[in-house]
Formats: sequence, C-alpha cells, structure tokens
Amino acid sequence: MSWAWEYVPDEETVTAGAPRTFLTEVEKKAAELVRAAEALHLQDPLTRTPRVPSTRS
Repeated sequence: MSWAWEYVPDEETVTAGAPRTFLTEVEKKAAELVRAAEALHLQDPLTRTPRVPSTRS
C-alpha cells in the first residue's frame, strides 16, 4: 500500500501573500516541533541511540 499527494504545490503557491516575518516565525516553530519530536520519540538524549517505545501499560 502506498500513498502520494495528487497535487504538490510549490512554495510560492502555498505562501503567496503571506508576510515574510510570518513565514520566518512558522519556519522557527516547525523546527522547534521537529527538535521536540526527536528528543521525545526518536533517541535517548544521553546515548544518542534510538529509543524503543515501551509496550507496557
């Protein structure tokens, strides 16, 4: 099973009319979310090795 976008708009189409300062803040928040997800879900911060989610309840 695979999935793909039927239409992939370019950056200019998506951001048309948005002020540059707004776009800069969106980019900062997106980077912050990526860092948070990596720290929480992807690796152990001390060993920098992949973290395996617990299956215990």
